[in-house]
Amino acid sequence: MNDRNTSVSPWLVIAASVLFLVHAASYLYFFVDDEAIPFVYAQNLLKGLGLSYNGLEGRLEGYSDFLHVFWAAVTLSIVRLAGLPKHSVFFVGKAVSIVSGVGILLLVAVLLRRSRTHAAGAITALGTVALAGPLALWSCSSLESVPFAFISAGLLVALVTSRDGWAAIAASLLVLERIDGFVYASVLVGAFLLTASDLRRREMVRRIAAPLCLVLIAYHGWRWWYFEDLVPAPVETKILYKLLPHQNVVVKAPERSYGMQFIGAYGWPAALALCASAIHAVKTGGWIRTVTFGALLLAVYVSVVGDWMFGFRFFVPLLPLFALIVANAVDHVASLRPRLGSMLCAAIVVYGAYVAVQFAQTYEQVEKTPSFLRHPSPDLHQFFWPYYGLYETARHSIFPGDIVAYNQAGFVPFMLDVNNIDDLGICSRFPSDVPSTDIYFTEVGRYAPLTNQATLRPVHQYFLYQKVHFVMSRTDILLRANNDAVPPALFGGLFHLVGEDAQQLNAIYERTENTPVSLGPDSFTENVAHVSYVRAARLNGSRIDSKDYLRTLPFLRDEAGIIEFAGHTELLVEFSDQGERVNEIRIAELRASVNADVQIRLVAPDHEVVGKTDVMLAPGEGQSVLLETAGAIANRLVLTIDAPGEGALRIRDLRVVGQRSALREYVTRNLRFSKENQDYLTLQK
Repeated sequence: MNDRNTSVSPWLVIAASVLFLVHAASYLYFFVDDEAIPFVYAQNLLKGLGLSYNGLEGRLEGYSDFLHVFWAAVTLSIVRLAGLPKHSVFFVGKAVSIVSGVGILLLVAVLLRRSRTHAAGAITALGTVALAGPLALWSCSSLESVPFAFISAGLLVALVTSRDGWAAIAASLLVLERIDGFVYASVLVGAFLLTASDLRRREMVRRIAAPLCLVLIAYHGWRWWYFEDLVPAPVETKILYKLLPHQNVVVKAPERSYGMQFIGAYGWPAALALCASAIHAVKTGGWIRTVTFGALLLAVYVSVVGDWMFGFRFFVPLLPLFALIVANAVDHVASLRPRLGSMLCAAIVVYGAYVAVQFAQTYEQVEKTPSFLRHPSPDLHQFFWPYYGLYETARHSIFPGDIVAYNQAGFVPFMLDVNNIDDLGICSRFPSDVPSTDIYFTEVGRYAPLTNQATLRPVHQYFLYQKVHFVMSRTDILLRANNDAVPPALFGGLFHLVGEDAQQLNAIYERTENTPVSLGPDSFTENVAHVSYVRAARLNGSRIDSKDYLRTLPFLRDEAGIIEFAGHTELLVEFSDQGERVNEIRIAELRASVNADVQIRLVAPDHEVVGKTDVMLAPGEGQSVLLETAGAIANRLVLTIDAPGEGALRIRDLRVVGQRSALREYVTRNLRFSKENQDYLTLQK
């Protein structure tokens, strides 16, 4: 009954591997644009441009997978030598990830053999891993997710089996493979250090921790020297705002946290089973307790960091750990009551299959991509949806070396070999570092909507500075930003729509003759009264709590809001202490429910009125407002409403267009303006 001879037979491992391969094959169409970002870097590296995203902005760490960039360069070189189509690099990447996924199963089997696990526990662990939707999905991606998880599993095996040399190598590879690899390496190595004996701890410090620290210090020291920037652009744009939040920045966050989404995908029965198994592992002791501590810390970290991509890629390295923790509990039950253990094993595997089916259905709905097993095809539009159609359309008018702007920074820029400006800031320094919160902070990056408004945000002024010739965008993003319509032009007519791809999934805009060919430092403006800059706000003398700015002042963040009034009503918004340069005030629409006289005043720090206009509104009549202020210095906006009775004023998108001192200092420090620029600036003045 208590015989601990292992039942992890080779046939069981083979069966699990076959199950995994069949499962993964259904996701062969899976593709995310970020897969191509390392290849953009690899392409420029092979050109002799170093680690740069384009030929305009110099060195920039717009990737998060250092080793993967060099592997991408090797892959691209092999594909070129073999005379294969350029897109073949992604199929090579898929193959590497699939092999890594099988490798994870083999490493799990090694640990099961090490712990002399019964058949019920072994089937539970291997079945759980083979049926894990996130692992199967990301095994069909050329991103580093599954190779990283394979190295992580290798580190775990080395720590459990006391192979210190291999542990040091695996931990170092984690540090180099992904920018947050030091977190995974430190947590796993640290957990084993804390639970080791004194003698073993000293050995681990000397053989594992010390080499790991040397690699960590050398790598990040080199990064700082090479890029002159400690924080990579992807971390700064997608993660840093979560860790260093500003009270009133506008954040487009998912409805549920990353951790809750993961629990939702697997269901509460799985979450409860994992919790119960973790409690048992802690009581059991040994290496499984250490693994449980490490898994808990990593789960907290991953849940905080989050990710916008479908499929929980940051949880993929944790899946083998979760499977081992649950399998340990099942194995314990099987050692005492074999029949009950077998029933538990069967229930977990069947439930895992159910979750896998649900995950696959969600994938098809969310990603709008069919299963490869049910609809096999060599059509490249299926493998690279929704980007291949845009590439086919764009390659006839956009040529290698052209300057474009497209926030899908991977596939199309790689295939076209263009100089791309990524306005999300992931791969372009100016958008990632610009000190402006007149944007939306999202898990995808720093988002500035593409519209046909004449007032531009700093990132769009940067397009003009870099002489961007084409702007491309997903049409679904354009529809959301432009009242469900694809605008015929952008930026007040500076770029006009020249076409869409065959499936109308992407749009291409070309620069017009009216687009300025040069700019000066004063051209970079923002909404200096954006809700994130508001210092104080009062309605009829009553202070509005700063926690309520986002809700009560939506018109200061691109939206529309209502001010209810009765007779004389005054709204005061103080947006600066010392005053900022203001060029104009623009309001997309003012609309009152009754006759009303609306007065708008711009006030300087010394209380002088430096700009003023009156707007007479008839009931239901909408009017836009443009008040030019010629660079006046101001720090307050005062809006008064006079009406004979009660009513409501609707304000849509109020922008105090100017230049904060922080923005001007950043622009003059980081951008270079030629004599042509200065002449342009003089003419503007």
